[in-house]
Amino acid sequence: MASCHALSRIDGEIVGDEVDLKMFELSEWKLENSEQSDKAVLQVSDEDGNLVNVLRAFDFKSELARMSVIAQWETGCSIFTKGAPEMVASKCQKSTVPRDLHLVLDQYAEQGYRVLALAQRSLMDADLSEAMIQPRSRIEKNLSFVGIVILENRLKPDTSSVLRELNLDAKVRTVMVTGDHPRTALSVARQCGIFQTAKDTPAIICEVQRGKNHGNVDGGISFLEVGTVEKKRLRRADVTRRLLYDRQGKQCNIVLTGAAFRALFAEHSEQKRLSPDSSTAIFISQLLKRCTVFARMSAADKTLLVRLMNNEVGSLVGMCGDGANDAGALREAAVGISLCGDEDGEVTASLAAPLTSRITTISAVASSMKEGRAAASCSVAALKYMFMYSVLQLVSVSFLYNFGCNLSDGQFLFVDLFLIIPLGVLMGETEASDYLCEQNPPRRLTDKRVVYSAIGQGILMLGFQLLLMTYLRSLSYWPPLESIQSQIGKTGDLLDKNELVTAVFLYVNFQYVWSCWVFNLGPPFRKIYKSNKGYAITLYLATFFCAALTLCPPQIVSNLLRMKDLPMTCRIALTALAFVNLGACQILERYMNALDSGSRARGTQ
Repeated sequence: MASCHALSRIDGEIVGDEVDLKMFELSEWKLENSEQSDKAVLQVSDEDGNLVNVLRAFDFKSELARMSVIAQWETGCSIFTKGAPEMVASKCQKSTVPRDLHLVLDQYAEQGYRVLALAQRSLMDADLSEAMIQPRSRIEKNLSFVGIVILENRLKPDTSSVLRELNLDAKVRTVMVTGDHPRTALSVARQCGIFQTAKDTPAIICEVQRGKNHGNVDGGISFLEVGTVEKKRLRRADVTRRLLYDRQGKQCNIVLTGAAFRALFAEHSEQKRLSPDSSTAIFISQLLKRCTVFARMSAADKTLLVRLMNNEVGSLVGMCGDGANDAGALREAAVGISLCGDEDGEVTASLAAPLTSRITTISAVASSMKEGRAAASCSVAALKYMFMYSVLQLVSVSFLYNFGCNLSDGQFLFVDLFLIIPLGVLMGETEASDYLCEQNPPRRLTDKRVVYSAIGQGILMLGFQLLLMTYLRSLSYWPPLESIQSQIGKTGDLLDKNELVTAVFLYVNFQYVWSCWVFNLGPPFRKIYKSNKGYAITLYLATFFCAALTLCPPQIVSNLLRMKDLPMTCRIALTALAFVNLGACQILERYMNALDSGSRARGTQ
């Protein structure tokens, strides 16, 4: 406990694996500064000052499920090993391993405890020099079993609530992949609520059998049904029937060990090559779709699992992890999130994963989903806004061109500087929603929610522009088009100061603001637009200035923008029509947001 670890001291603080750190604290030894020693890679001392030098260390590997060190002190030297009890026991002399070891392990594991085994082998001084150059396989053998260390697996406070949010609110399938004992993993899974079944629902543990002779074993894999009280063995045919019958996954929970996973994958690869539609291929495919807990998984197993989920099951896989053995799976996943605290910023997982979170709990997954969905929603909204702005300006200017008119330079500048740019910049500042939902944002610009919304709003806006033109043509005091065209003939320039240009400019200003408003209402992926104070204030101010410019513009502003005076009845009619336009646009956009056209991601996990 004091010497078999990979802890180090950085800036006076001991850092490293959490389990190593806890066990070292329990030993009550001190970690010394090993930089002053030419031979030792690690030095520890007890309260009496007795020094132990770690001369050689074999780091923990998930494939081996253990680590070892060669330690020397004043009166002798030994090899110390710790790791998974099954793996450590296999390297020990049988006479030193308790006969009831597996029974005891199962008892502790079923209660959710994490169990590590300790072993050692004494070395003579004459053997030390040889041990320093021998390969690991020769060092870790003929050990003496020392005992086991029982550690409690306490759930982090937010684990259950986050899993509930992912499973129930977002309808995302969650899977536990761990290196722990299968019964420990099963106990933790039941505590945290990752199983979407009743509490008394039995679980089926799929693992490679231990004994040589076992009646109900298929292909070297045993299927043990673990209920609340009794246990019973099943055949593969029984499990297959359950998987096919219970499509909703409410009748049983599946726990698969790494050894069984590798055996099934090898069998699956062979059967898929010979007969893709064989019962074995179907069984393994259903097992991957239904299995919730994967235990005793090595780094290679995790990577292979993510690849199979992506390719065979057809899921979009996200992965979070905090260890070096998660690096391959994080890289393989569609979205990999490394959970690194402030002291673990340079760990391998953070280098392999596309995303690194300082939040060291699975709440980082929910946060990443919320932020990702909000970003995607904002990008689509910005695209639709720019599209709508371009269409509105194109149609209104084209209409004016048809009659020999155009907006003035000041009017173009007003639209860009005081409406489009401020709103376009601030709309992206709206924060992500606090809640996840089953619906996903559009993943492609060709998604019909994007197409229908953009085209629908465009048609609606242009329809109101048509109403505006019809209304303007009906006014008795409106100058005849022939007189406008005759004025153009005299000067040769497009007119930018007359009643027609002024009315179109004032009305389309409202439409620029409305299009930004309706495309950025907020939910379900972002908070309501009012939560973005800067954007909401700018939106309201833009609406106020457009209304003031229409109803009672100051003379100096009218001169700068080259606006003609309009009768008050016309100004009121323009404003009223604009707000009716806003109401119609909001109704249409809320309807478009309610469309659930393939909005669920395919089997997101």
